[in-house]
Amino acid sequence: MGARQELSRLYERLGEHKKCEDSFKRMIEINPNHLETFIFLSDYYLRNSFKNNSFDKAIEIVGEGLGKNPGAARLYGHLAVLHFKKGDFELTKEYFKKANQLRESVFSPILKNSYEKLYNYIHKKDIIFIAMQYPMCSLEALKKIFDSTDGVVFIDNEDIFKDAVFKDGYDYYFMDNFGGDFGHCTPEGNRLLAENVANTILKEVFKIKRDGDFKSK
Repeated sequence: MGARQELSRLYERLGEHKKCEDSFKRMIEINPNHLETFIFLSDYYLRNSFKNNSFDKAIEIVGEGLGKNPGAARLYGHLAVLHFKKGDFELTKEYFKKANQLRESVFSPILKNSYEKLYNYIHKKDIIFIAMQYPMCSLEALKKIFDSTDGVVFIDNEDIFKDAVFKDGYDYYFMDNFGGDFGHCTPEGNRLLAENVANTILKEVFKIKRDGDFKSK
């Protein structure tokens, strides 16, 4: 899929819009479970505003993706971002909520096993485990991975990023939205992330060490 994805983007850069659209649609035919393709095609429609109904087409293709993948949190997250950019903030909040609900209900057993091994190793050495959630995502989904949260400090990046995005705009903090409602950060997004990490460590980790709350078993 990677080669066809790059081919689609090349068509766009060359101005071959029909070929670009057809190439993305062919990717969907080949693998309708590849969520990123729906997001890529949706973003393509938004970037090429020469189409008067670009927002409608962007939302429509994500709806098609949800029809094939009804439990896809990433697609609901992307719908939230689309409606935010469109200015429909009620639907934005509704789809943010739906995306987080789905993330809380499903998690990878492989991911859980990796966290458990890391937690057990760190906990035996009296080291504080710091676990951080993705920007815009609910912390509850991450907390459910742990059987025990004793000695774990969680860094919540949901509200701080949502408040910032509603204030300054999505593109001010993210370069893309590969995760649906979040993506790779811009320099400002990285600054916000780093500040939140530092503030949480200063507040929570040093408090635990000062008060002697952390005890290994």
